[in-house]
Amino acid sequence: MHRLLFVFLVASLMSQPTVAAPKYRIKEIINTGIKLTAQNSVSILAPNDGSYGGKAYQGSGQATAEATRSAFSRHLQKVIVAERKAGETIEQSIAAAMAGGYSHFCDLEILQWEDRATEWSGKRDKIEVKLSLYDTSTGQVVRAAVLEGFSKFWTFGGDHPQDLALAHMRVLVDSFF
Repeated sequence: MHRLLFVFLVASLMSQPTVAAPKYRIKEIINTGIKLTAQNSVSILAPNDGSYGGKAYQGSGQATAEATRSAFSRHLQKVIVAERKAGETIEQSIAAAMAGGYSHFCDLEILQWEDRATEWSGKRDKIEVKLSLYDTSTGQVVRAAVLEGFSKFWTFGGDHPQDLALAHMRVLVDSFF
């Protein structure tokens, strides 16, 4: 009897799409209304690795940059991920992107990166990434937003923050076109 009740409970929880679906929020900070076209190009600066609770997540910066590159590459022919150079200012990074022939420069910052053991704790994985897109000819921000993503409530160990970055970054970048 207990086994049947347990199976029924698990089946009913898994059938709830609102419980199982990954979620995201996008908070627009700056939106000048300028839309990108297929003729534009973007140089993306890889962010520093994210951390949570004193634990640094090695490779999370590169994973976020690659997710962003993938999202832009769906629309543009010329997209690159540039390495962050110690001591380089944002103005210098924008100038380097312009010298490389890129119309736009994308600065990423990981605000939060939580890789939780959701399958047994019930605590969702979470990412929060700030994206600032600059016009290299003017040095002005044309779009800035914070993307916040959460994993499914119940997983079996297959979800990670980098998966959230890839899925949800596409939604944000698609809104630029």
